[in-house]
Amino acid sequence: MAYIKNESAVDSRDINLHYLYSQVMLNPSTEATDALTAALNQRMVVDKRFNEMFPVHMEAFKNSEISAPSDYNCYRTLIDTYEASCGKFDDYSMKYMKIFAAECEGLKSFPENQVKSVEKIKNSC
Repeated sequence: MAYIKNESAVDSRDINLHYLYSQVMLNPSTEATDALTAALNQRMVVDKRFNEMFPVHMEAFKNSEISAPSDYNCYRTLIDTYEASCGKFDDYSMKYMKIFAAECEGLKSFPENQVKSVEKIKNSC
């Protein structure tokens, strides 16, 4: 039997955005609108940041072609660097952790380039 997605279901990464949108629809106050705008702006910053850092991996990400990480030391280094430079991951930005997995898989052939990846992250934030 095929799985049928509930059309009213909200992706777990979008729950806060859905909540903020509902607040604007129920009470279009300045505070509610500002909160929604801030959330949307933050998402755009995260999207732009990952597109700039790792454009090659973004195409694979969009096509769901990224595998799970296998070099956990590299993966942890990239995550820690991002969080130290850009701030903690939130529900939305966590979806891009796959990009770090792809980068680490690519670095297996050239592990000395991990320093460049770390610098890309630091420079994007």
